[in-house]
Amino acid sequence: MITSLFAALLGLMYLLLNAYVVSSRFNNKVGIGDGDNAKMQVAIRMHGNFIENVPFVLILMYLAETQYVADWILFTSGIVLVVTRALHAWGLYTTTGPSWQRMLGMIGCYGIVLVLSILLILNFLNRPELI
Repeated sequence: MITSLFAALLGLMYLLLNAYVVSSRFNNKVGIGDGDNAKMQVAIRMHGNFIENVPFVLILMYLAETQYVADWILFTSGIVLVVTRALHAWGLYTTTGPSWQRMLGMIGCYGIVLVLSILLILNFLNRPELI
């Protein structure tokens, strides 16, 4: 399954982001919360933003795959998701202000949600039993 490949790749990215939070906690001596430390806040948001967005997109990808959406759409969605999530994390790592990486990360993720949601709705509406 195509979604499985991208879930695995994103699982590795999740581990990297999680390791960054753990190492930031160790380096900044912060056990819980962010300790009012800017670097901790960034590490937590990098991880949090990933967790807030990726699972939902993977669910949409899986549903699309079970409804036989074209493989190229699934591969494109997966590649865009991996690249834009990496860009978003990098953008947060390099600056807390606006950045093109964060903007592309956001647009890419929202774009995939929009496309897959529309495809799933169209697939539902095109079911023969609805006619």
